[in-house]
Amino acid sequence: MTSKLRMSVTGLMPKPRHTFQVRRSLGRGLFWPISLALAWIGLVILSHQTNLWAIVWTHRLFGCMLLATYVGLWGWLISLAQDRRRRLFQELTCTFMLLVILGILELPALLKLVHWRLLMQQATGDVQHLTWAYWLDRELGFRRRPYDRWVGRPASDVESGWMMPPSLQESLVFTYDQWGYRNPAGLEKAAAILIGDSYVEGAYVSDDQTVARRLQIHLERPVANLGVAGYGPMQELRVLQQDGLRYQPKTVIWFFFEGNDLYDDHRFDNTLLAAPPSPEEMRAHPQGLTRHHGWRQRSFSLALLRQLRRWSVPILPSRAPYFGRLSQPGQDMRIVYFADYASKPWTDWESRRWDKTRQTLFEVVEFCRQQGLHVLFVFVPIKFRVYQPFVQFDADSPCRMWRVGPLHQLFDDFCRASGALCLDLTPIFQQSIRHGKMPYADVDTHWSPAGHDLVAERLAIELRQRYWLDSIEPSR
Repeated sequence: MTSKLRMSVTGLMPKPRHTFQVRRSLGRGLFWPISLALAWIGLVILSHQTNLWAIVWTHRLFGCMLLATYVGLWGWLISLAQDRRRRLFQELTCTFMLLVILGILELPALLKLVHWRLLMQQATGDVQHLTWAYWLDRELGFRRRPYDRWVGRPASDVESGWMMPPSLQESLVFTYDQWGYRNPAGLEKAAAILIGDSYVEGAYVSDDQTVARRLQIHLERPVANLGVAGYGPMQELRVLQQDGLRYQPKTVIWFFFEGNDLYDDHRFDNTLLAAPPSPEEMRAHPQGLTRHHGWRQRSFSLALLRQLRRWSVPILPSRAPYFGRLSQPGQDMRIVYFADYASKPWTDWESRRWDKTRQTLFEVVEFCRQQGLHVLFVFVPIKFRVYQPFVQFDADSPCRMWRVGPLHQLFDDFCRASGALCLDLTPIFQQSIRHGKMPYADVDTHWSPAGHDLVAERLAIELRQRYWLDSIEPSR
């Protein structure tokens, strides 16, 4: 009886070798999903950090994790397959076909026939018109398209640069005249013209919120907006000479932005060295600046990766590393973001560029004198210069090491040397912050609607004090 029971129990027990194989198969099956899950959890934790290295590495590791997930899923399927060699062959075949398809999609981008990033933005309704909507121009390099009009909720420059979701709640309207400037159609004469870059054009504000429209209301006289995002003083001088005089103005208000005007001039210098585009080339490239884009900006795989990263934001938050918290009473540690203009050291190269820009500004003064025009120069400070006394930075913030450059003093020296009237917006903006106003948008490096109105109000005071517009009848 005992021997029969022992034989019965022994028959129910699996063979030791079979037990080991089951455990090993089970371990292989769990290794891949557990490893991938832990890796993604680690990336999620990393994405919630606010320091620079964590933000940068989250973006870098996201693409690596997508590739690792593809490899891991195939590894998991192979580990569970009865015929592993056959499954491995299927994996290699599938991977090879994907690489062939990817190569076919990348070839037109490499040959500058297709701009995948722009196409994907158009497909998702996320086109950054302020960046793309240009035509090639033989004299200016590029200019806005005539009679253009956009309506939407664009991402700010900070959000776009760090792949953050747009936070704008209301749609903005951008309307351009027959010359490609942000004016109402049919504006033929103006008492004053405003010349500058994106601050004058009005990045991140609607048509009726720009400094030109607000100044027109304050003065009760027509004002023309000749600002174009991306222009430097060399291009702006050509705007004044070629387009500004057609408005028959009495006053020129010239805005100098310390953040990138020197670099914009350098880029335009390089444009002048290249052969000017032919009429056929200008028609073939309606999006003028994109013809200069290389493979990295046109690439299908990089554009797709960028789009996937934007879609992953609810799980993997995307943040901007350059920010501070307002320490002013009543602001409740409000967060404001900055561009990294102040992180760039002032070198001999910048000094040489300033010497050339300074000469351009002297040419502006001389041209206005010859034409009998009043000219007012306006110094536009970077956001960091304005807000630095009013914000607190985290202990590991790179902003704590930033220093503003000498352009503020150099511009003041130019004003004294030229005898031109100049207006520095730095103390005006700082005083407004002390009174609880926000002249710059929190999440953008450009002026807020309140900032545009503040500049327009101060310009109106300057013009009235000098009686520059008294001979011009108010508009009705």
